[in-house]
Amino acid sequence: MKKTAVILATLMIGSPLAWAHEHGMNHPASEMKPMPSMQASSFIETKVIDGFDVTFHIMPAPQGKTAAGSHHLMVKVEKNQALVPLQATNSKVTFPDGTSASHMMMTMGDWQMASYTLKQTGEYNVMVLFKTSDGKKHFGGVSYSIQ
Repeated sequence: MKKTAVILATLMIGSPLAWAHEHGMNHPASEMKPMPSMQASSFIETKVIDGFDVTFHIMPAPQGKTAAGSHHLMVKVEKNQALVPLQATNSKVTFPDGTSASHMMMTMGDWQMASYTLKQTGEYNVMVLFKTSDGKKHFGGVSYSIQ
């Protein structure tokens, strides 16, 4: 199953490591800034969830890479500025019309990623559930708006 997910990720977005490097995913969140061409459409916010610094990054999928969705949701979990290894990560987006979708996230460098189609105007609730190596589950989210 894991091998299939890696193959699918490679087919959908190219090499995961190349994609992560191309989009600045190898840099600490404090250094990461949206590229000038993406500033108006890229979203990044860090929230403290159960003592972990959880960075949410939502950005339009690159042209030609939208088969899985129009936007990439990426999440990085850190504690004391160090990456926290995760056992599992799930995401859920509630759309402006009240419907929702949920996707398991896959590892892309230091980030967890899932793709969603976000085309409705309005406010989205973006939630993440992650399980740390001690077996504990942590849950939290952010709001994201499309005008």
